[in-house]
Amino acid sequence: MLGAELSTGQPELDERQPLLSNLPAITCKKCSINALLVLLLVVLLFGGLGIAIWLAILSNTKGGGNIGPDKNFVLVKRSSWGARTADLPSELSIPHTPVDYIIIIHTDTTICNTSASCVNQMRVLQNHSMDNKHLSDIPYNFLIGGDGNVYEGRGFKIQGAFVPKWNIKSFGLAFIGDFENIKPPKAQLDAAKLFLNYSVNNGQLSSNYNLIGHKQVAKTQSPGRQLFDIIKTWEHWERCENMC
Repeated sequence: MLGAELSTGQPELDERQPLLSNLPAITCKKCSINALLVLLLVVLLFGGLGIAIWLAILSNTKGGGNIGPDKNFVLVKRSSWGARTADLPSELSIPHTPVDYIIIIHTDTTICNTSASCVNQMRVLQNHSMDNKHLSDIPYNFLIGGDGNVYEGRGFKIQGAFVPKWNIKSFGLAFIGDFENIKPPKAQLDAAKLFLNYSVNNGQLSSNYNLIGHKQVAKTQSPGRQLFDIIKTWEHWERCENMC
């Protein structure tokens, strides 16, 4: 009949009602977007953390050094600061470790505050020792820079050349700089303490070692009045009268 409504078999849609049948699809799309955003944030978070850790490691190992096991001090090997090859005779080997003495010295030169300037100072010191003083190598076992790094000199196995009677039974630890009238920077002092602990833990230095200022065993102003006053407050300082 002309007036009759055609039946399609589908329920009539009322425009005043929401299309509920479309909600699941919309909700799923929102879930996917939220999941992607969360994943992106996680990636950025861990990526940033990884970069931060990498930069921290890079800053601690600049100059090619090795991080010490006690804390983040850097031990810069000879090859990393560009040391010349030293022709040291076998009789200059330290006969046994751990040794019982540490001699604190200053180099009586300008202080260095960056890795680049300290590396340069190491080369200058070695060249002066070998070319002008005709020594076989830089005279100290280890040196501490104002940058807070520890620099390998003759190392743990070879005698130093700072006090004849003491070279065979001690390590010479030299602070780069002149500390007669100024104090070493905190980074330099902290690195020295960390290195001493490392040397004990590594079996190179006796646990009850004696710490002595250079002027206590030789006629010299080294390690400088300001530095000497500081090391006199350290636990292992040997309080010998005049020269030990």
